[in-house]
Amino acid sequence: MVEARVVATFLMSAITLLTVAGIVVFSFRRLRDTWRTRRDLRLREAGLCSHCGYDLREHGSDSARCPECGGINLNPAVYRQGEESPG
Repeated sequence: MVEARVVATFLMSAITLLTVAGIVVFSFRRLRDTWRTRRDLRLREAGLCSHCGYDLREHGSDSARCPECGGINLNPAVYRQGEESPG
């Protein structure tokens, strides 16, 4: 018969392992989301599509859709007609 102490030790080890695994997964997702957000902001500030990198400054449309990939960009002011390209 298995002692209660062995069972308790096993349960505590399992709980600890699951907790550590959850923290690792959460941290990885958080880092990935932060990296994607920073990348998207950097591309938008440069006037590029955040999905494919197409130069939206030369497009000259008020649409929020990229003509290259069809992705929706959240900053349509970057490529309005008449606005000068930075640089």
